[in-house]
Amino acid sequence: MLRIFAVLATLLCSLSSTGWTAPPDARELKVVPVAHQGRFRPMDASARLWLHDLYSKQRLKGSDADIAALPNRDAITLAWQVHLRGHEPYDDMPLFFLGSAKVKEALNLNTKTSRFTLNELLEGFDNFRAGWLEILVRHHYIEAYHAHANRSAATRLELTSLVPGLWVAMRDNKLVIQRTPNVWPWQDIPKGTVVGEGVHGRIAERNRQRPEVESLTTLLQQIDAYTVLEDIEASEKSLMDLSESLQIQGNSRADIAQIIEQTSPLKSRLQTAGVDFRMLPDRHNPSRWYSLRALQLLQYNPTLHLWQPIKNFTAFSDLTFETAQRHYIALSDGSGTDANMRGLVAALEGGYNELRASHAIPSLPSQQQLHAEVFYYKFPWGMLAAAIYFLALIACVLSTSLKLQWITTTSIALTAVAFIFHTGILALRMYVLQRPPVANMFETVLYVPWVAVAIALVARIWQRTPWALMAACFQACTLLILLELTQLHSGLEPVQPVLNSQFWLTIHVLMVVASYGVFILSGIMGHLYLLGRALGWQLPYSEIARGILNTLYIGVALLIPGTLLGGVWAAESWGRFWDWDPKESWAFISSCVYLGWIHAYTFRKIGDLGLAIGSIVGLWAISFTWYGVNYILGTGLHSYGFGSGGEHYYYLFLAGEFLFVATCTLASGRRKLV
Repeated sequence: MLRIFAVLATLLCSLSSTGWTAPPDARELKVVPVAHQGRFRPMDASARLWLHDLYSKQRLKGSDADIAALPNRDAITLAWQVHLRGHEPYDDMPLFFLGSAKVKEALNLNTKTSRFTLNELLEGFDNFRAGWLEILVRHHYIEAYHAHANRSAATRLELTSLVPGLWVAMRDNKLVIQRTPNVWPWQDIPKGTVVGEGVHGRIAERNRQRPEVESLTTLLQQIDAYTVLEDIEASEKSLMDLSESLQIQGNSRADIAQIIEQTSPLKSRLQTAGVDFRMLPDRHNPSRWYSLRALQLLQYNPTLHLWQPIKNFTAFSDLTFETAQRHYIALSDGSGTDANMRGLVAALEGGYNELRASHAIPSLPSQQQLHAEVFYYKFPWGMLAAAIYFLALIACVLSTSLKLQWITTTSIALTAVAFIFHTGILALRMYVLQRPPVANMFETVLYVPWVAVAIALVARIWQRTPWALMAACFQACTLLILLELTQLHSGLEPVQPVLNSQFWLTIHVLMVVASYGVFILSGIMGHLYLLGRALGWQLPYSEIARGILNTLYIGVALLIPGTLLGGVWAAESWGRFWDWDPKESWAFISSCVYLGWIHAYTFRKIGDLGLAIGSIVGLWAISFTWYGVNYILGTGLHSYGFGSGGEHYYYLFLAGEFLFVATCTLASGRRKLV
């Protein structure tokens, strides 16, 4: 033992004698606010989202962290190292997630692997350039041409959804590139390149290729954002060389300053300094934030004919700026310590407190909101809630079969605990975002089962029927697990401009999306009814049918008024009440389906079995209203919810549902539907 201590002491002495120190811990920055994807959020959340967009996980695998020689697997550590050192040291690290098998085949990548290095992807794109160029440009041109914003049906369009600065035009039924941006890989494409013919007649082909095109587009944009950081030292040295050359040519110092500003304007240099760690608000426009890398910029002093560290360009005080600049430069040149990191954090937080006190940026989150967002990303809350719902589901099933009071009480208690937990997740998102949590597909999938469980708990206590509670636990467990499996983007994102109305977002969207949860609840009970009848289970079918009918009443009472209120919002936003937009049309179809079945049951044209079948048929309609319009059709003014993927699974779901209904109906016996 003494020998071990002696070895350790010797090792520590040798390290201290060589000046070795542990690298500063980037996790000190985790609560510092940063401008990222349209809103201010803590740096820890920003880094997690950045890594998830690239890597499809919020933390690195241990083996990948070892490749990068990182001290830990946290996203903020990798983001900080890339920020300081550039991407080159990590070009052989499998950092880019790619799920599309077709895209992997096109890029000649290993189809059994999901993550690839930057070098592998660049080589794949070089080999595939002729193929993907035509597909991408053609797809995005059709999207832009048919977009609502192109009311004049212009044929010369900028494809900003693909890359800003890419202009294409239709000439003699040929799609021709007119201008390209000076970024990879577009800068090498010559003007006048023809990338497609007969484009307007290929809408069906565009829809078939949508998943692959969106995957390629995302990958290109990720690579561009990852590699966009320019070498500040090299760019500053070129400006210094320019000033020396101008002096040799006999230009005055004032002329030198003017030429430098014309050649490379300071504002442009600030904006191109970096797209990550944007923690520095502009002095004249506090809504514009610059990267910390801008602190390394130099500024020409014509009086002394010297290049000096850039002066304060931020909304912070001069003392705060100079302190942050001193600590950051020490960290960026490799001489920084933990003290420098803490000093940088203290300076930045002091500057933000100044901004909060002056109300210069109303949207800047409070310190409590920043901590709440860090806490939100700390644990897999959705899966924890799903686990509790699963236990509650087992207890519900046992309570209906064993008829024991303590199991019944346990089922209600577990559901209540899961519901409180679920409510906390939604409340946390609402507190951070200051809006209702129904602005994207992830949030609606999170909100829909919450509504179902709330109604089922009320029904369990009021009517003492366990079937709705069982169905609600099944729904919540299934949808929350589906969120994890599909890897829907779970970020706390700002609301899109079309939804930027707290009043209508609360009144219209909450009502309509709540109806989805109620209709799914009725559909699950309809499945239970049909399955029980087909298998001859001894169940209280009249009680289940009453639960189906009551949930249909509630769903229709939410869907129809919510849809009509959406028309009022549409008249206010788009200048028309109704235009048979796909989302509007399918909301109308779903309403008609449910109303038809309710009326048929009310006037005794069908019985309980027919009502159960109707709840399932209605579920098919509402599922297309919710998922199909956004992910399969992908057209219309309700573009804020569009996505791609999962179509084949949805078709299998519909085929399986039809087979289930047909089989159970035939097996259930002699009862007539009409």
